[in-house]
Amino acid sequence: MQIISYLCGTIFVLDTNRYDTSVTYLLTMYHIPQDKRAQTSAQKIESSLERLLETYAFNQISVSQICDESGVSRTTFYRLFDIPADIIQWYCDTKSQALWDALKQEDKTVLELPFQFNVRYIFNHPEALELAYKAGRLDIADAAFYNNVATMLDEMKHKYQLNETDMKMSAAIVSSIITSAFKVWMKESKKESVDLLYERIIRIVQHIR
Repeated sequence: MQIISYLCGTIFVLDTNRYDTSVTYLLTMYHIPQDKRAQTSAQKIESSLERLLETYAFNQISVSQICDESGVSRTTFYRLFDIPADIIQWYCDTKSQALWDALKQEDKTVLELPFQFNVRYIFNHPEALELAYKAGRLDIADAAFYNNVATMLDEMKHKYQLNETDMKMSAAIVSSIITSAFKVWMKESKKESVDLLYERIIRIVQHIR
């Protein structure tokens, strides 16, 4: 079985027999209404988690610490989130939605290269990935961007003749490339500019065609 993966205008044919396609992605466990008060509380909680990560490992941070740091009550916390990992999930989903909204505002030329736009936007707005990286939970960011890329590909499936399996595999490949590249970029203290990083990713991807 073969799959066509659409990346930055280039078509790659991959043998799916080499890959495990039975991937399970995270379910969101936050429940935040769109009213201003709830959104403000969620933002306070997220900011407090960022500050706590400067001192503690993610698995050492409790809900009580987050509430003390943010000034938000435990009742409010549990109204919005179930566990601390849900904060990362919400933040990644929020940033991923912002990316999708930004992409829809671009002209058709940009829409022809969704992978390029994804990389440049995400690395120029790295806050969600940085939070996930510091918490050691890039898997959460990967799941959020998987859903985002899958939505983009769904918009273009007729043009590029992508079936459901094609879209799932393509989304998994793209999101994994982005989060893996980000991990290396962070470890090297963001030495490369976003443009150089994008060029490097493309060179590497082309080598595995």
